[in-house]
Amino acid sequence: MNEWQTLYRQLPALTSQQELVDTVLPALAHLLAASGVALYLTDHQDARTANLAGQWGQITTSGPLEWVLHQGQPLVNTASAATNGLFVPVQCGARNLGVLGVERPGGAPFTPAEVAAVQTLAGTLALVVDNLALRQDEGQQAVALIRDQLQKFAQLYEISARLHTARELEPLLHTAAASIAQVFAATAVEITLFDAAGELTWRMAVGLTPTMLRQTTPRSGGSIHTIWRTGQPLLVSDVSLAPAMLHPRLRQAGLRAFVGLPLLGRERVLGVVRVLFDQPQPLLWNLLNPLATCVNQVAIAIENLYLYQRLEDLLTETIRALVHAFEAKDPYSARHSEEVMRYAVALARELGFDEAQCRVIRFGALLHDIGKIGVGDQILLKDAILDTREWSLMRTHPILGAEIVTGIRPLRDVVNMVRHHHERFDGLGYPEGLAGEAIPLEARLLAVVDAFESMTSDRAYRQAISVDEALARLEAGADRQWDGRIVQVWCDLVRREGRRLLGVKWDLLVQEASRRPRPPVVHCPSLSERSSTACLPGEEIRPAEEARRAAAVVGQQRLARG
Repeated sequence: MNEWQTLYRQLPALTSQQELVDTVLPALAHLLAASGVALYLTDHQDARTANLAGQWGQITTSGPLEWVLHQGQPLVNTASAATNGLFVPVQCGARNLGVLGVERPGGAPFTPAEVAAVQTLAGTLALVVDNLALRQDEGQQAVALIRDQLQKFAQLYEISARLHTARELEPLLHTAAASIAQVFAATAVEITLFDAAGELTWRMAVGLTPTMLRQTTPRSGGSIHTIWRTGQPLLVSDVSLAPAMLHPRLRQAGLRAFVGLPLLGRERVLGVVRVLFDQPQPLLWNLLNPLATCVNQVAIAIENLYLYQRLEDLLTETIRALVHAFEAKDPYSARHSEEVMRYAVALARELGFDEAQCRVIRFGALLHDIGKIGVGDQILLKDAILDTREWSLMRTHPILGAEIVTGIRPLRDVVNMVRHHHERFDGLGYPEGLAGEAIPLEARLLAVVDAFESMTSDRAYRQAISVDEALARLEAGADRQWDGRIVQVWCDLVRREGRRLLGVKWDLLVQEASRRPRPPVVHCPSLSERSSTACLPGEEIRPAEEARRAAAVVGQQRLARG
């Protein structure tokens, strides 16, 4: 449990304003490395002015206090070079209960994530303050209601932490919808996203079937479009009193009340979250404050994801351009890395990798041969077997590639994949001679699809072989050259979905395999331990272990050169 969660879980047990000040302010100062934290509260009956309720450290200025109180908006004050101030309204529904102020040295500005965290805390403190006031003049039923809302805020903070780790839109929206439905005991939750022109771009729900979603597409003038257009929440506690606010199919499905809130981005309304119930909800307004906080966090997570995806797309295109420029020197290996990337991602998904792991696979596959930039063209383009000196230079390319990507922070997870994709399962590979599961899983996966793409593509020194023959060679080398489990999964995938995976290449290989003579092969009984690459003509027959190592070198040369 992190320190923010510890703080949130202490709030429902606070019994006095002084206890609130003594608990929250020092903790917030520690979390934000602040030099001063202060809480200003209005009179319970008069929200026009706020008085200091308590402070930790020293706040050098309270000038923005009145503006934040009257506008109801947060303010980051950087007017002084010596300090940075953050003032956030403490609001409960439409009521301003006070202001939370934080100050720290001028060299440490507040990040957007810190501003959002203080806003969320201020919303929770509003409930605590209201709770303390209600204890004095209202019954236990109201206190129980506030405690329930505080508990919801604690749950919503944990949900928010999960949302901000998502790197794909669909799991982010599903996590948000499922969590909201659970916390607020809702029958269904739907999330609808629009582009800037108002065109629907995404719609998903929990508690509603795909058929129901298709049958209830938002209509112009309906409640979803109204919320998106106005940017204001909409509460309908009993649909029977306003039937036009809910699609007839949803009413027929038994839904009786809903609250809809806009997903407010920095520059536009991103979409709408609608929370639906199967019973009228006379106290629906009580959910507005915690729901608004949660939906605000969903909007922040969506915008952050959009930004992350734009940056990742830019990084991917930059890497593609670099790799294509390098591969363009050799017409035979053009787009080799692109094809390997497609195969690797397909295999990773078949093996159950999540999206974050597939991202590593995508970049690693694109960059796996980037170290060949440091190997001379006379070696890369040679149309014959490499001599000892040339082969020694070729074997350096995984190390060179790893050195190239090591210093690039977004690519640090692919370093071992690039470095070890020419290791062999039996330990006869390079650069370090790793064996078995000591080879990183991503590198073992890459080795299989890299070999397959190489074998099924023409090269200056040989012709492509058929898909069936390539799969047979992979299976022959299982648990020697390649990880047998990964080989089996890849072979099954290609046999099941080869036409989809290979596209036009599938048809070309099938057609040309029937016309081409098979490449000459010398079958060497003493080489029974070799991997999937057969002996080349004239290869010397040696004692079994030496022959196995020699065969491994021949196979490695073929695969290393793509």
